[in-house]
Amino acid sequence: MKKNILLLVAALVCLFVFVFFNKTKSNMPQNFIVELGSCNVINQVGTPVICFDSLITDCRCPEDVMCPWAGYAAVKLSMKYNNGSVQKFSLSTLPHTQFPPNDTTLNGYHIRLVNVFPYPNTAIPQPDKYRVELQVAY
Repeated sequence: MKKNILLLVAALVCLFVFVFFNKTKSNMPQNFIVELGSCNVINQVGTPVICFDSLITDCRCPEDVMCPWAGYAAVKLSMKYNNGSVQKFSLSTLPHTQFPPNDTTLNGYHIRLVNVFPYPNTAIPQPDKYRVELQVAY
């Protein structure tokens, strides 16, 4: 009898640990890159997807220049769902700003703009392809 109770307790502890770590893992922020004009799947199911629609502005100080202010970049993004709906929004690289903000929450997905690549450089006046690094938690 004592052996059965110990086995039951051990099984319940294992079950609790498995459920706890599975739940925590899905809520951990994930970083990923999206190229301009492209979309990327946010989770394993395949929807929603997040798309990098356009660059609003890039007034960051070029990496090969000394500037008194770092500047910022702002982008237009959209979330597309399997029911055909689309939510458009804008984010900027500047934290603590109101428009556009650095992060937002849409349908339980917290999205933060981490960086915009490539960083400006006077030797390359017009980059070939912009891409954004986003952090998403759900």
